[in-house]
Amino acid sequence: MAEVVLTKTGGMLFGADDYSREYIKKQPSGALLKLKVSRPKETRRAILNRYSHAIYREAAKLKQEGFESDEKAECKLRHGIPILINDPEDGEECEDYYRRLMTGLDYEERLARMYESHKFYIPVTSIMTDPQMSKYLDRILKDYARQGYSILTPKERKFINYPEAQQ
Repeated sequence: MAEVVLTKTGGMLFGADDYSREYIKKQPSGALLKLKVSRPKETRRAILNRYSHAIYREAAKLKQEGFESDEKAECKLRHGIPILINDPEDGEECEDYYRRLMTGLDYEERLARMYESHKFYIPVTSIMTDPQMSKYLDRILKDYARQGYSILTPKERKFINYPEAQQ
């Protein structure tokens, strides 16, 4: 009996390599297969990206205006670009890049270019290093707090709802 390696991605199982995918396709209906399920190691970057999207979603929900994508665009423009521009190694190059792409545009058009669907989309968080991304997340959380919005994880929300935690 051949060993087939599957990868779990979300709630689905996929053949991890071409051999495994082809082998599965060739098996008759009801055939017994020895399966080895593997879960790809999650990168720190994937965790930071998921966390940033959770923050955008929560902020949009708390503000009760706009959508997650609006929050994302606003944060990238107001916090992401300054972090990249102030980087000690690549800051000058980033400043020149963003200045050339944004000069002469009003705020609304600058904001529009932060949306991935815009034809002149300008990347921000996708080019950040992990330390820059961490700094970015810290800044946007502090900014939302200054505006009066407490961005909490579901676990933190659950904890706050415990009566004994409120004493």
